[in-house]
This record gives sequence, structure tokens and C-alpha cells, in this order.
Amino acid sequence: MDSYGKLPLSFEANQGQADSRVKFLSRGSGYGLYLTAAEAILTLRNPKTDTRASLDLAASQSLGQDSSTVVFRFLRVNRAVRMEGRDQLPSKSNYLIGNDPSKWRTNLPTYGKVKYRNIYQGIDLLYYGNQRQLESDFVVRAGAKPDAIAFAIEGADRLFIDGRGNLVISTRAGQMRLQTPVAFQEVNGMRKQVAVAYRLKRGHRVGFDLAAYDRREVLVIDPLLSYSSFLGGSGGDHGNAIAVDSNGSAFVTGDTFSNHCRSRAKQAGRRVHQRVRVQAEPRWLFTDLFHISRRQRRSGRLW
Repeated sequence: MDSYGKLPLSFEANQGQADSRVKFLSRGSGYGLYLTAAEAILTLRNPKTDTRASLDLAASQSLGQDSSTVVFRFLRVNRAVRMEGRDQLPSKSNYLIGNDPSKWRTNLPTYGKVKYRNIYQGIDLLYYGNQRQLESDFVVRAGAKPDAIAFAIEGADRLFIDGRGNLVISTRAGQMRLQTPVAFQEVNGMRKQVAVAYRLKRGHRVGFDLAAYDRREVLVIDPLLSYSSFLGGSGGDHGNAIAVDSNGSAFVTGDTFSNHCRSRAKQAGRRVHQRVRVQAEPRWLFTDLFHISRRQRRSGRLW
């Protein structure tokens, strides 16, 4: 599981497996991440939740008491922002849900990073990370204004900045932290640190306070989101079996109730079979989702 935590995040291009507003999505350790043109939507589950009891509809619905949705909504974004996947990965995702093959989504491309080009004038945003943390780099080009960067956090019960400069986000599912931000410039091949801190405003709005820096050079502001690490999505998950093939790759199978977008809450309670393959030298994660019948569940047969 330590190796699993080091796997890079994998972002799927949305080709019908989520709401049309979502351009890229990622499912990871206890959360789902959905990226729209102006929002990053996180669905979170308390890792202390006993998901073994969630194998029926009523129990799955009760998970709402231990799950939360947090939305990072970027304010006054550039309407011409473009989103693109970067660093395409060898892994693919497949959604074989339902009995109608025309609605299946197969061989979906995945990427190691998602870039928002010109989310603000002269500023790009880059998402990447691993199964334990999510990084978001704001790349401020020469002459651009970092004061334009602002986002509101919706769905949090409480926000506060702790004594170490971390932005703590309290939800029903527990706490998550935007760690103390880092800012730097690369000048003549040398990295120069720039003092930066979160600025918390009314209405759960957040910006950055920056020390003086060379506006003739590119500036990178790098907040990092940390969260608990455990295998599963944002809903109730249950592992059934694990096997290792002759190449040393591990196969984990189980059931998941994880939602794939907040606007698709109507899918909650639909049990879906999940197969995850982790390579012997963990670099990529391969995921397939299947909807299976009660007869298949009783027999344990998938094909």
C-alpha cells in the first residue's frame, strides 16, 4: 500500500462518464476530483467509515453522514480559458456499466497533469500529484498580476489558517489541509524563494499575499493539498480479493458505490465492480468499472 500511495495521479478525459461540465476527473484514495472550466470539485469520505456495511442501498445512502463535497471555485476567471491533458499515461480507463454496449466508455485516455491555459490573464494553472497529495501550480508569466488569483471554498464547515500557515478545511468527512504555499522564481538557473501566505477573506474566499519579487521573471505559486491515504473512491468501497500474476502485478477487485460527479448523485447506491491493477514496479494504475448482476455476484463470476 505504501507503493500505491506513490503512484501518480491519473486524470481521465471526460468522454461521457461524467457530467458534461466536467472536462477531466480523477478517482483516488478516499476522494474523487472533477475539474470544470472554473471549479475543482472534491468528493470526500471519512477514512474511519466502516464500508463493509455499505453493500446495500440503504447503507450506501447513509454514507452521506460521513462524506462531503468541497468545491474550489475560481473567481473572475478568463472566459477564454482552455483545459488540456498533459503527459499522457499508458494506462486506460474503461466503464462497462449497464447492459447497453453503446453507453459503455472504453479505452479512455489518462494524463499525469491537467493544464488550465490562461485561467487568468497571463496565468496558467497546472494540476498533478500522487495518491496522497494534489499539487496546483499557478504559473504567473512576466508582467502578469498574481493578485487576480482568487478562489472561494464551498462546502466547508470551517476554514482557518493554523500556526504553521496551513489552510485547514473542516468538513463532515474530516479535515484536509492546503499546506503552507511555496513560491519561487528560476533566475539564471537558480531557484529563488519568494515569501507567500494565504489571505483568507469573508465568504470563504482565498488569495495570496506575496513579498516583492522580480516581475520580469516567471513566478510559480505552489499550494499543496494533503489528505489521508487509503484505497477507495469517494463512496463506500469493499475489497473482495487480491491476486498477483507471474509478472508481479497486483490485481485488486471489489465493489464501489463511489459517485463520479456530484450532479450524478442519482447513481448513488448502484453497486459497481471495480478491478484495479498495480504494476510490479508501481508507476501506473489501471482501472476498469463493471456493473454486475445479482446472479454474477452470487456466483463470483464476472465473465
